Amino acid sequence: MDEIAKEELWRSVAVFFFALIFVSFLIAKFGLPASFFTVIVVPLLITISHFMIKIYIRRGEAYKPQKLSAKVVAEFLVLLSIIYIILGLMGISLRGGLFKESII
Repeated sequence: MDEIAKEELWRSVAVFFFALIFVSFLIAKFGLPASFFTVIVVPLLITISHFMIKIYIRRGEAYKPQKLSAKVVAEFLVLLSIIYIILGLMGISLRGGLFKESII
């Protein structure tokens, strides 16, 4: 395992716990039912996506400076869309309310 991946793997342990606290806060704030998916899998998905993005950025920095390109903007928008879909599946509306039923 290379040095960049090892460092980011250790950082992702802390990211997992922060994501766990954040998802638990959302569950408590919006009164969602806590299931295995919402408590463990959603923070794990957040951690994995953070790990992959950080590896991509740090390996890119080693070879060339990071530029704001259409590809970077598209990846950012895809990540926001994935987060929006996960929140929708959990039954959370970004307008401050809850949906009648959640899929999860």
